Amino acid sequence: MQLSKETVVVLKNFAEINQNLWIDVGNMVHTKAPSSNIYARAELKETFEREFGIYNLGQIVGILGMIDAPQFEVDETSITIGDEKVESVRQPHATKNVLTIPERALNLDVKRAESVIKVLEGTLNKIRSVGKTLNLPHVRFYANDDNQLMAEVFDNGNSSTTRYGMLIGDTVPEGFSYLLKLENLRLIPGPYEIRFYPKAGKFPAAVEFVLLADEMKVTYIVACEIVKTGAPTKVEEAADED
Repeated sequence: MQLSKETVVVLKNFAEINQNLWIDVGNMVHTKAPSSNIYARAELKETFEREFGIYNLGQIVGILGMIDAPQFEVDETSITIGDEKVESVRQPHATKNVLTIPERALNLDVKRAESVIKVLEGTLNKIRSVGKTLNLPHVRFYANDDNQLMAEVFDNGNSSTTRYGMLIGDTVPEGFSYLLKLENLRLIPGPYEIRFYPKAGKFPAAVEFVLLADEMKVTYIVACEIVKTGAPTKVEEAADED
């Protein structure tokens, strides 16, 4: 099969989250960060007929970029990427037991979200750009005195550093506050629906980012930081409890 450009974009993005990837039969893929504080899933245009593992996803993405119109084929033992006549690369499958991968799909019930907003691509791009330029590691989404949604880029561990504020404007509940590490916003650029969960299964809070693009269906769940200790929570525990 020839992978669509959208699928290549997803694989490249997932490689930024985790080099390991397990692909099941079908068209859904999901991954998590090794620290378990980021989870992502995507619905691909292609359907895979067999399950297989990739140990170094960055290598696979790199190979896809090196070969013109590459074909992607999977057999019982390996992955082959190449064109029809000149060049190809063959890489053995990775077994599931050597991969750091999600144990199950994570699905949050949007009815339990404290607030749901939509933002344009430029909003999240600006937040991440400010953090990189000013070397600030955190973003906090919170309610101002008028219960309007604000985004503040700052260093949660150093109150004397620069702080950047952006009015997003949606109305949110009084006391609304969600703290994230900017390095965990490893998102494909685009407009997003953002869902804020004050409790997600076994950990205190999480933020879900749903890409609003017809050509790609991608969702991220990012665990919030615990303000009192600074210790991250883990999205591996984010599935709703029975």
